Amino acid sequence: VKELLAGAIGKDLDRTVVRDARTQVFALPGVADVLVRGTQRSDGITLAIEITAQPTVHAITASPGITLPAEVAAANGRPLDPAGLDTITRALREQYLAKGYVDATARWTTRPAGNQVDVAIEVAPGAATVIQKVAFEGNAHAKTADLEKAIAGDVAPGTPWSQPHVEHAQQLVMAYYYDHGYINVAVTLPAPSATATFEIKEGDQFRVGKLSIKDASPADEKKWLALLGVKKGDVFKRS
Repeated sequence: VKELLAGAIGKDLDRTVVRDARTQVFALPGVADVLVRGTQRSDGITLAIEITAQPTVHAITASPGITLPAEVAAANGRPLDPAGLDTITRALREQYLAKGYVDATARWTTRPAGNQVDVAIEVAPGAATVIQKVAFEGNAHAKTADLEKAIAGDVAPGTPWSQPHVEHAQQLVMAYYYDHGYINVAVTLPAPSATATFEIKEGDQFRVGKLSIKDASPADEKKWLALLGVKKGDVFKRS
């Protein structure tokens, strides 16, 4: 702590430096709170830094059926680590989200245990959502089978609802349309349900108009345009 404020000694009081140092002190292991007091003296200001230590952990328990990471046991007898516990609970929740438990929650609480604290990690998975059917609405110019194939790696019947995979599938549907000239396509993200329904507004199909290469000689332009493999009148294909 003294090292963090060593540069302030002998200088005019700079509250920004003190606030930054307080933030760094607060981030040190085992620190629960930091209070800085200044006392004016004849030869300057004396800063008194009062630190409230984190209580030590007596034991960590979890909801029935929840397996905690091995490193949790090593926390017993050590100062409470809120950031570490946040990381553990977040990881537990993400494990359930990946299995389709879209309403899963995870939190940790403490209660006194003598001069220590007991930590309880509570996980409430809720009900799992499994995709039973994939549907598309508004795909007048795209076959359902082609769209199903495009997103099969992320969303398919029998797979648990995973928000990152559903969002990626939404992008894949749009990519399919971009490669078929529908550059103004809009695809609505489905809500968690046994039926994943993608609502599509296709818009107009576009074709390639004039092709040119800026600042190229006529000979180079002709050569380079030939390398593109794209000609006027082709359906626009982003890829």
